[in-house]
Amino acid sequence: MKKQFKTWFNFYLILASIVASVSLHASTPVSEDTSIDLSTPLRELEYYDSLYQVEQRTPPPQTDGVIDYLYQGRLNLYEKETDQDLEVEFAFYSPVNHNEKLIVITPNIDGITPLENRLRNVLMENNYNVLIIKSLPIELEFDETTCDQMERLTIRAIVSTRRAIEFLSQTNRFHMDSMGLLGASLGGIRSSILFGLDHRFKSIFVAVAGSDFPSLYATSLNTVIAPLRRDHMAYMEMTDPKDYENYLRENLYLDPSMAVKSPHLENFHMLISDDDNVVPTWNQWNLWREIRDAGVHPRTYQTDYTHVPAALKMLMYTDDMLRLFDRTL
Repeated sequence: MKKQFKTWFNFYLILASIVASVSLHASTPVSEDTSIDLSTPLRELEYYDSLYQVEQRTPPPQTDGVIDYLYQGRLNLYEKETDQDLEVEFAFYSPVNHNEKLIVITPNIDGITPLENRLRNVLMENNYNVLIIKSLPIELEFDETTCDQMERLTIRAIVSTRRAIEFLSQTNRFHMDSMGLLGASLGGIRSSILFGLDHRFKSIFVAVAGSDFPSLYATSLNTVIAPLRRDHMAYMEMTDPKDYENYLRENLYLDPSMAVKSPHLENFHMLISDDDNVVPTWNQWNLWREIRDAGVHPRTYQTDYTHVPAALKMLMYTDDMLRLFDRTL
């Protein structure tokens, strides 16, 4: 019988302050090389993967106990475009009686918080393998390459997830051709992009995730995005957020609306806040509209809670998540 965790909900609302700065970030422009065909998800992923080289794979330790395997591992990636070495940390959890199915939890901007940990526990209690990739640091310089830097943040997240799955598949048993995604806020945004690009992911459940990065960056009151907007606009000597939004439309490519590229769009579940100024409510409904316009009416949960409490409300729908993953994976 699936475990019920709704009694924990009020307790986790109290922890909202821990996740209070949950927010979003985009990533860098894709390519100036017009010879690269990015018209299909497969070609896009091949291109992104080609930007990185695995320099070293550090074998993670194994521990025994409640779970069969706990990998606290890292991949050292070399980013060719920037000539940077990146250390990607991840945590992989495999229950003793796991069902050979993998769920990837994409963290929010604050990293692995009580929300992600509680969702992990719910999945493990029901025999799912769980992978969580730690977000790489968000460091932006404000110059003519800022949009490239913003876009690169998302590309790093995509490649890091794929490379960690590839690494783990060498020594662990899970179905690489049938995986699930889970995430809130930034985690939901990046999960939506990955869902559209990598069709091995068959189902997804996100909370307070939206699409249309240009308007999101131009209007969000998040404590990370608002200063980013202010400093970026100051560099470009802009005063009108609408001008900033139009500028981003010309310079950002990746967007959560890419979710509509998935052939499994009918398995898209989303929780929407009707009182959100971090991932503005308009952007959340915009993602919903884009999925609907692609011919699918996504399973939708609504709440009047603001951003962080709405994200935590995912814990009220763990039974629905489990039914989704049980049915689709």
